[in-house]
Amino acid sequence: MTDIGGMFDWELMQFLWPDAAGRTLRLQLPAFGLLLLSLLLLKFKYLPILLQSLALLLLMLGFLQGGHLLRLGLPGQLLLLTHLLAVGLWVGSLPLLWRLCRHSPTARLHALLHQFGQIMIGVLLLILLSGVSMLWLLLSSPEQLWSTSYGQLLLAKILLVIGLLSLGALNKLRLVPSSSSA
Repeated sequence: MTDIGGMFDWELMQFLWPDAAGRTLRLQLPAFGLLLLSLLLLKFKYLPILLQSLALLLLMLGFLQGGHLLRLGLPGQLLLLTHLLAVGLWVGSLPLLWRLCRHSPTARLHALLHQFGQIMIGVLLLILLSGVSMLWLLLSSPEQLWSTSYGQLLLAKILLVIGLLSLGALNKLRLVPSSSSA
């Protein structure tokens, strides 16, 4: 179907629900509902954190229900879970870091940024190790990186990651030391 009615076709839904995509959707839809609910309940102290933690768990379980890593069994699922949690920790920490930078005294800021950088090196290594391990399990030979469309997409992702790592290294090794000496 080409119109919006195809999204609500009951026969098609019955066909997709038992599949991996349906299992993923059944976990991720409630997760997004919990995230929205947590935004409405921000005035409560711990309830939003509890709802967001439950949403994270459902999202992670949803990711483990489908995809090409599923055929790799438990090792593939554990690598994917590690990778996703580490990426989530890194990305999720950025708004907190931004808030701390805006509200921390300038004298404490350098130590705070240094401590954040030290922690994130470990998280970054976890992201890289789990990503390279998944790549090793998924590809039967290195030439698949340039000889298949999937490999080319992975190669583009690797180049983007190298670009981000280069920006991070520039920041950590050149910009931060020069700003602390000024």
